[in-house]
Amino acid sequence: MKKIYGADSFRKEIEDFCASMHESNQELKVEIYKNAVIYPYKERHLNGNKIGEGGVFDCNGQPIELSKQKDDEAKVSIDLPKDCNDLKNCQFIDEDAVFLGMVHTHFGHFITQSMSRLWAYVLRYELDLFNKKAVYIGISDSYFVKVFEMLGIKKNNIMRVSVPTKFRSVVIAQEEQLIYGSTFHKSYNETFNYIRVTGGVGIL
Repeated sequence: MKKIYGADSFRKEIEDFCASMHESNQELKVEIYKNAVIYPYKERHLNGNKIGEGGVFDCNGQPIELSKQKDDEAKVSIDLPKDCNDLKNCQFIDEDAVFLGMVHTHFGHFITQSMSRLWAYVLRYELDLFNKKAVYIGISDSYFVKVFEMLGIKKNNIMRVSVPTKFRSVVIAQEEQLIYGSTFHKSYNETFNYIRVTGGVGIL
């Protein structure tokens, strides 16, 4: 293990967590939906708990499981709303889009969660994702999206959805890293290496 920079009180916890992690080689999914609607991130409160909602619905108004953000295999941290009366009257953008998921304004969550769908740009180049809209949901615009530009996504193709928006098609890549999971996919490092080589030298 490389040197840990942090309080001694966290050392044992960090060492135990790192020891429990293992690399996964399972095949990651990519799904494509025509006339899908991306629903923006919203927060609601239930029994004193804050619940995050947002994701992608198919052309029939059915929630797409792959678009949900998970903390681990069993726990969904950002779910799709159950009742959406505004899907039929949403705006339409006649372009193909790639759903990047939730972009967090917290750096640690951005690295571990908001970058977890970028592997498809690196490994599924046959889908020509760089010429599609790169669409994300979130509380606000984040300066962290600069990382998307470092990957090679054009700035004018990066878009935060703030109202329900239908696209000609939406590509959804499976999350490769779950923040509280015990596995990480081998492509996780490949994404960082790709950014480092193509545009992030000295930054990441």
